[in-house]
Amino acid sequence: MPLATSRRVPVRLLLAATSLLLSACTAVGPDFVPPDVPWLEDWSSTSLISVLQGAVMRTALFIAVSFYAWGTIWLLAHWRAERVTEILPLSGENTT
Repeated sequence: MPLATSRRVPVRLLLAATSLLLSACTAVGPDFVPPDVPWLEDWSSTSLISVLQGAVMRTALFIAVSFYAWGTIWLLAHWRAERVTEILPLSGENTT
């Protein structure tokens, strides 16, 4: 019996999802009139290009700052490692 129940759940879920999706289409009928959108008349492709250019610029700046930060961390860690070996030589090295 559990096998039959486990098969019914996906079928019922699929039927419920399908009926929900199809019921959303009932609000749009043959007498549908698109709503008035006043800002749509002022929309231009140049404004979309400027938004895209801004996004590209922000992404490039983020990448540049990330590389700068990682480079600075690497440089400081490398410099610190050299300073530590100068101050505290390893026990196997000859200090004379």
